[in-house]
Amino acid sequence: MLEVLNGQGQVLATTAGIPRELSKQCITLPSFVADRSLFLRVVPLSINRVLDDDERLDYRLRIVGGTDCEVIEPLTPGIRWPAVPLPN
Repeated sequence: MLEVLNGQGQVLATTAGIPRELSKQCITLPSFVADRSLFLRVVPLSINRVLDDDERLDYRLRIVGGTDCEVIEPLTPGIRWPAVPLPN
């Protein structure tokens, strides 16, 4: 699960409501000036145990331009991905 938080720790957008069977998680961010800070929290929904009880969790984080999460594979028709609201 992904969560985008502001500097005060308020969650601005989360993928918590997206079906868990998807391997893709996506949040769109508006462009903003450099003095705005956002934080990304990555929360595992499950952890796989491998040899000798070594718990591993692998992520691939991609930041791409655009306003449509469908530019990132796999395609997810019908999913309404969350977006961070424009700053006030």
